[in-house]
Amino acid sequence: MSNRNELFIPYGRRDGQPGGARADMRVVAFFGVVLVLLGLAGWLYLRQASEVTHLASAVRQQELKKEALRRELVILNAEVAMAGSLKRVLHEGLEMGYVLRNASDPAHSLTVTCPGCRTVDDGALGPAAAPSLAPRAEPQGPWKSLRNWFSGWLRPWSVEAP
Repeated sequence: MSNRNELFIPYGRRDGQPGGARADMRVVAFFGVVLVLLGLAGWLYLRQASEVTHLASAVRQQELKKEALRRELVILNAEVAMAGSLKRVLHEGLEMGYVLRNASDPAHSLTVTCPGCRTVDDGALGPAAAPSLAPRAEPQGPWKSLRNWFSGWLRPWSVEAP
């Protein structure tokens, strides 16, 4: 009564009599393999989806970190600009004892002189007159006179200890 190629599947009938059905083993094995493959495919899909979600979360965290660093850089650049502003330099100079002189003060006005050059009127200077100016030799040398002028110009701003 029993065949090795068939599987007996018992089930109850409505009239209370025991019953069952016979199924071919190859069909049962085929559907079993299909179910196992579908289970593996589902497990692989869920695992890949979980990894992608984890990586997307890590990327988002890095983007937030990059944005925070960019904001901090903007704030630091603003602080550097504020620290280097003219008002800040003037304030720090006043705290250190430097005084801003008037532009009309003749002792501190900036005039550039060329040692050995002759003086020329402003109206006489023109494009044709510029090459005719020839420097004269000075006995003490140009570097010494420039150093003397520069040290005299800076002397009023130097901090003198009491």
